[in-house]
This record gives sequence, C-alpha cells and structure tokens, in this order.
Amino acid sequence: MGIKCSNTVEVYFDNTPIPAENLIGGVCDGFKEQEICRRRSENADFADPKLPP
Repeated sequence: MGIKCSNTVEVYFDNTPIPAENLIGGVCDGFKEQEICRRRSENADFADPKLPP
C-alpha cells in the first residue's frame, strides 16, 4: 500500500483573506511563530532566555 494509495496533494492559500482576529503574530510572521512554538515544546523543561515568553 504505502504512499501510492495516499491521496496527497499540495494546497496553496495565496491571496486567501484571513480575518485579523484569527492571525497569530503579525502578517508574514507565521514561520517565526511556528519555530518559537516548536522550540518551546522541544525544551519544555528548559527555559531559553533568548526566546520570548
């Protein structure tokens, strides 16, 4: 079976309107916000002073 049976496609959200109340961080800051969350979850027991709270 494997990946040949998977209906996997790329999804593009170019020019998709997003309400301001649904934004996390600023416009075009998505990758930065994701990295901060990932680092926090990987180091949950270690407080890194370089990362924002």
